[in-house]
Amino acid sequence: MNPTASFPMQLWEFFMLVVAIVYSIIVMYEYNRSGAHTPSTTPGPAVMNIGYGGRRLDLANPCETDLNDWSSYVQSWVNITALCAAVLVIDTIKQIFETACRRGFCNYFAQPDNLFNLATTVVQVFSALRIQIPNSIGHMSKRLSKIVKYLNVLPCIGAELDDTGELEIDDYNSWLDSAWEVFVVIVTLAEGVQAIVMPYTDCYAGPTLAVSSVGKPPVDFSDWSTENTVLVNISAILSVSFVLNVLLEYREVGCRGFWNDVSKVQMLAITAQVEAMQLGLPIPTALGRLIRPLLLSCGLGLKTKKAYEELVEASSEATMTKVAPLESDARQTQCCGKGSLLTQIQC
Repeated sequence: MNPTASFPMQLWEFFMLVVAIVYSIIVMYEYNRSGAHTPSTTPGPAVMNIGYGGRRLDLANPCETDLNDWSSYVQSWVNITALCAAVLVIDTIKQIFETACRRGFCNYFAQPDNLFNLATTVVQVFSALRIQIPNSIGHMSKRLSKIVKYLNVLPCIGAELDDTGELEIDDYNSWLDSAWEVFVVIVTLAEGVQAIVMPYTDCYAGPTLAVSSVGKPPVDFSDWSTENTVLVNISAILSVSFVLNVLLEYREVGCRGFWNDVSKVQMLAITAQVEAMQLGLPIPTALGRLIRPLLLSCGLGLKTKKAYEELVEASSEATMTKVAPLESDARQTQCCGKGSLLTQIQC
């Protein structure tokens, strides 16, 4: 946790760490247990009204990935999940290798943005394997990076690393790095479009994998009689904490500070993904990977920019400190030796 934060905020950060872990465990159990995606042959409780346009998803059509088949419109969209997962895996390996070459391998784990993107990669890979892992696991990234740094678990980590997950603009100066970022953006945007298109194909894979969970009851806080209702109600309560967390993070630093903090923007993306899951909407699982190139293109969250601003501010304060006595000396120089005897005595 951030030692510069107030004690209540430190308690809230710890609380959100627990919430993220509990919520992730509940969702993984709820959506991956046996029969979660298989419709019952006997009448059961009302199926939760989920999907675009209030569509009722009574059956699940798995639509398996086949990277050798891009002939049909539907199969091509299904394959996007695995393609995006492969690109994100390569992207993660690239980031680890480049960090190791430039600043040392250990620094990869102390930079929150790297861990957020690593979590996104894990979610996308398991989604391609038809295993539902919520993006909420990424919420632990900032806390994990702080633990790694402040407990000095890895002594090779530089003390100059910022806790806000700021980006090193020097890492993206080469045309190859820029071209790669553009390519990743295109693939990630394709995965976002996939989340919009998939509900109309009646194929439940990737972004719609969670939507294919059948027999999920609606939220009802007056009913805690079955395992399904307990899981649904608890996950709904915990999901509110993610929204409150974004509001508190924004209130703590304001608009400018919020958008200059990569970790806070990542948490905003995670909150959107959590609420999409709660509302039964397709989830663009790779959304968080867009944040780095987006902030870079807008000149936000840059470590060098913040260092320059701090240097200018420090120089300004030092100049003001030196100017004050000089102005006093100047006034004395101007008045002394001139005017009446009383004026000279006052000087």
